[in-house]
Amino acid sequence: MTNGTGYALRQLAPDSGVYYNEANSWEPDWQWAFWGPNYARARSVKQKYDPDSLLWCHHCVGSELFEQQRNGSLCAAF
Repeated sequence: MTNGTGYALRQLAPDSGVYYNEANSWEPDWQWAFWGPNYARARSVKQKYDPDSLLWCHHCVGSELFEQQRNGSLCAAF
């Protein structure tokens, strides 16, 4: 789905975005799909109010800084 039908749909409507609660977990360009042109601003707000990245969820702003392990723990992404 991600690289087949999902890719074709993104080509038809590249700026359509996603419905957050039902989005593809493997969306390759998730920052744009979820946040669009607002991602950079949201990232700066997050850095201001959550500089230690205590608040985290999959595909939330700044989540690319961490990798979720199989046991559910988070590790810094390098």
